[in-house]
Amino acid sequence: MLFVQLFALALLVHEALWLCQDGETYFSGCFLPAWGLSLTRPQVRAAHLTLIALAGAILARPGLWPLYPALLAVLSLLIASYSLRLSNHLVIAWFMALALCLDLLFRTPAHRGIEPASFLFVGIRMIMLLTYLLAFFHKLNPEYLSFDQSCGACLGRGHLENRRIRNPRLIKGYSFLAIYGTLTLEAGIPVLLLLLATRPLGLCLAILRKSSSSGLGRVDGLV
Repeated sequence: MLFVQLFALALLVHEALWLCQDGETYFSGCFLPAWGLSLTRPQVRAAHLTLIALAGAILARPGLWPLYPALLAVLSLLIASYSLRLSNHLVIAWFMALALCLDLLFRTPAHRGIEPASFLFVGIRMIMLLTYLLAFFHKLNPEYLSFDQSCGACLGRGHLENRRIRNPRLIKGYSFLAIYGTLTLEAGIPVLLLLLATRPLGLCLAILRKSSSSGLGRVDGLV
């Protein structure tokens, strides 16, 4: 049940990071909800607190499988009322929670919550593969590949500017790496994750990809 605990922990970390970034507004705002569900401030706050409580309970007791559908329902509520720009991480989390619930159908009631069926791990793998492939293909457009307009290049230049690095060659090289290095990683990681022998390398590169994007700031689009 290690995956279930890690999934619950990831949700708790996500909530904590956004709370640190946006403050109490994250727990009460419902400005231009992503899917049109307008909730009052107390309702939004209650939904977030319920998600945290469910994730905490699953982290402590991953075998309590009735909590899985409850988590999916609350997560669906939050996504439907999420303000303005929906978090990519919550979308991925929703599909993982759905896979976790569907996995229960492949187990007898007596065996639910003991050990996930192979369906869960295959489903999670497919979600990760599709996420990286979509992230790669949606960047194949003139704007992203442009040194002047690319969000990747702009974030790379901003990263250097914050460190007062103004060498033109270094800036150009870093912008190139920000664009094509990102594309290379997002195209290569799914291939590496597919093969058992290269899966550890794929996981390490996935962590590197996420760490680099976090260091640069918000990445436009998926992942």
